Amino acid sequence: MNNQEQQLEAILRSRGLAWAIDMFAPSSQAAAHHLELLARLEQDIKDRGLGTSSFSPDSLQQLLSVSPYKADAFLQSLVSIRSPSILCAAWRILQGMEIECVEMRYDRLSEFALRIVLRSPDSEPDNETETYESNNIDDVVFIRHLGKSTVDGKPFFNGFYALRQT
Repeated sequence: MNNQEQQLEAILRSRGLAWAIDMFAPSSQAAAHHLELLARLEQDIKDRGLGTSSFSPDSLQQLLSVSPYKADAFLQSLVSIRSPSILCAAWRILQGMEIECVEMRYDRLSEFALRIVLRSPDSEPDNETETYESNNIDDVVFIRHLGKSTVDGKPFFNGFYALRQT
């Protein structure tokens, strides 16, 4: 296990996510798997023209020191979401993007599709949006992290949160 894998494993264990290491088969490959997903996320962000972001263990440790609530939400999504696209949507919401639309389609034993549309909080509703999609049913966990409320009796998703705080 290299140094980055050791650092990421230590971070996950310290945030109550030891199960994501211990239940992975083989557990010695868990940190490497999560680092690979983080590398794919970095590439997805770059490919979308959203700049560059580092998700090294050092940058995750920095996020923990600045905003442990955001870090916990992100780390929980890292170990449960499967597609870089949906993980990117989670990251963008944590950065302040607003949830414009969430669509999910499920047909028993046939189809699963998840589509998330985000927009900048300072843009008009008809302006540029970002769309994130997945056909991996494991990505449904994304929805559990959404904060929900109502505004004048109308549904409103108002952020992305950790399922529990450590």
